[in-house]
Amino acid sequence: CYPLRRSTKINQLMALNIVWSSRALSDLENTKEYLINTWGQSSLNKFLDILEQKISMIMQFPESCPKVAQFKN
Repeated sequence: CYPLRRSTKINQLMALNIVWSSRALSDLENTKEYLINTWGQSSLNKFLDILEQKISMIMQFPESCPKVAQFKN
């Protein structure tokens, strides 16, 4: 596992209102590993920037992403 450049910020954002499934977290780790091994740190950083932006948008506008029925809270 490669450390995130801003892992603390992403973890804080995820902890507020967004619940990630174990599969989603596993997919995220696999994506990070692929990006760093195939395209390098710069591509990983760009991906993390976009991910942070998307998480922030979901938190600001939660109605833009409906909740999954099994995770209503």
